[in-house]
Amino acid sequence: MRALLRGKEGVLLPETLNLRITHPTRQGFDQQVLLRSEGGTVYAGAVKPFSGRWHITLEDEGQAWRLVGDWVTGKQSVLRLPASAIATAASKGNSD
Repeated sequence: MRALLRGKEGVLLPETLNLRITHPTRQGFDQQVLLRSEGGTVYAGAVKPFSGRWHITLEDEGQAWRLVGDWVTGKQSVLRLPASAIATAASKGNSD
């Protein structure tokens, strides 16, 4: 799995990202993967193959920010999680 992370200019990007791939009814197939920086804004990590509709969560290691979305792998070869998908710990009331 490869991820491209874009941030505001001058913002220091983390060395690692946490990726969660979850399914509401197939928990045995859920995955949590550590993506490591390959330099610049590109991150990579190994995932087991998956298909269908999945909930995707991408967050920094300190859980200060989180991008979320749904991915239907057969219909979308690439998933884009826009900044509007950000949920911060402060706005979520630290309920996670």
